[in-house]
Amino acid sequence: MSTGASTPSRNGPCPCGSGKKYKRCCAGKHGGAKTKGTLTPGHLDRPHALEKAGEFEQAQQQYQKLIKLFGDHPALSWGLGRCLMELKQSVAAARALIKAAANYAGNEQLLVDTTSRLILLGNPQAALAAAQPGAERFPRNVQLQLNVADALRLLGRHQEAIELLQKIRLLAPGRLGAAVSLVNSLRSTGENDKALGTAQQALEASQSSGLDEAWLHNELAHCYQALGHYEEAYASICLSGERVLALPEAQAVDGEQLLRRIKAYCSWIETHGLPQRQAPIGKGEKKLAFVVGFPRSGTTLMESMLAAHPKVKTSGEAPLIEQVVASMLDADTPVEHFQEVLAQASESQLAKARQTYWKAVRARFGNDFDYFVDKQPLNTIELPLIRTLFPEAKIIIALRDPRDVCLSCLFQWFVLTPAMKPFLAWDSTVQFYALLMDYLTTLEPHLAQGVLTLKYEELVSDFPRQIRDVIDYLELPWDEAVMAYADKNQRGYFHTPSNEAVRQQVNTLAVDRWRRYPDAINASESLLGPIIDRLGYR
Repeated sequence: MSTGASTPSRNGPCPCGSGKKYKRCCAGKHGGAKTKGTLTPGHLDRPHALEKAGEFEQAQQQYQKLIKLFGDHPALSWGLGRCLMELKQSVAAARALIKAAANYAGNEQLLVDTTSRLILLGNPQAALAAAQPGAERFPRNVQLQLNVADALRLLGRHQEAIELLQKIRLLAPGRLGAAVSLVNSLRSTGENDKALGTAQQALEASQSSGLDEAWLHNELAHCYQALGHYEEAYASICLSGERVLALPEAQAVDGEQLLRRIKAYCSWIETHGLPQRQAPIGKGEKKLAFVVGFPRSGTTLMESMLAAHPKVKTSGEAPLIEQVVASMLDADTPVEHFQEVLAQASESQLAKARQTYWKAVRARFGNDFDYFVDKQPLNTIELPLIRTLFPEAKIIIALRDPRDVCLSCLFQWFVLTPAMKPFLAWDSTVQFYALLMDYLTTLEPHLAQGVLTLKYEELVSDFPRQIRDVIDYLELPWDEAVMAYADKNQRGYFHTPSNEAVRQQVNTLAVDRWRRYPDAINASESLLGPIIDRLGYR
């Protein structure tokens, strides 16, 4: 059957975007008997226009219609994957991108884009499987080579990454991204002196002032810290933050957004308390727990331990609750007014919001698990919503010495977002932490009984007893696999900045690091002191 679509000229460009002639590319591979017509470049005009306009849901629908007509053409799978990624459907996005790369590995642009996206989606295994043969086919494509190296790094295969990155630096000596990755892998293998020299040399030769240069200063700070040069480490990490804050892309990010939200929520709850109504529990839903706290408080360590349990699926910091918040707000209602919206929501609206959450979970993680653990530290802000929508859910609040938490956030290289921008300077990091902890203090009297508070220091010093207490709290059957969580993590990947740390056996190396930075700690006493006392960390 024919749809009336015109067949592309065999000597014309292939619709997949490879730049090759159709007859030497996809002719006969992605059309013919299995489809109702032949894809032409014109078929892509509509979905491309929708993508460009930011209409990703409509573009996704267009791509899916075209796939029904023309099969899994790489141009269609690629476009579908891009849209699904924008729509936060990471599992389906990765599936489409993997299919695109597999169906046409000869398209250099497609391979660079799909493998870069697979790394961003937290799927370095698939990125590596696609990027390695692509890098062999296009040996002078530096970005493809870097994608291979980054996938190896994320999978803990640092020696392989080091060898490749050294070659990349010879191929493209001006690429600071290669130097950053090399320094990171050298540090991860304990070659701190070599990492320090590499970072210093790259910075001396650099003429760049962008994100990669700032990131290299961040890596340099970690090198100094590993070698015990703490004053140099602190100076380098502050310089890294200053360099980022000076960039136009950073200045365009509203770093006060989350702070305004916390203040508005806190004010509402102090006056009105928490909503008393609860969403009805849906049929066939999985058991659910939330792990919250503050970034760098041990939430990823807890998640990695629970992920080793055969009945558990964890979230990897997917913004699931954020999707629910967005679904409940009108386009003209600021998020700072969300508590008022939540308090006025009808039972049917709450039930719909709960369904939105589980739909987002299934879209990202499928349905093949018994227990879902949603780990997102800053979901602390949304505890009123969590209690309203999921009254039966377990809640674990992770705590850590405030001084170590704030220093760890300052030293961590985060993706630049409104939530992470405060961590680019010491003062704003401390202010953000103090504000959130004061908010948590406001919430605690209103939360139902049964919340489990877990201190990082106790978890790492008495792991066997603490993890058994957590498993009992979650009402999970005990499984010895939890005790061997680090062995499992060696073979996997956690899509968080703590990916490297959770590959190691539990240890106390990160406890009391604050003692190495007395000047910064003393300067923050007025804000952190009361919290330190309240949490019992004196």
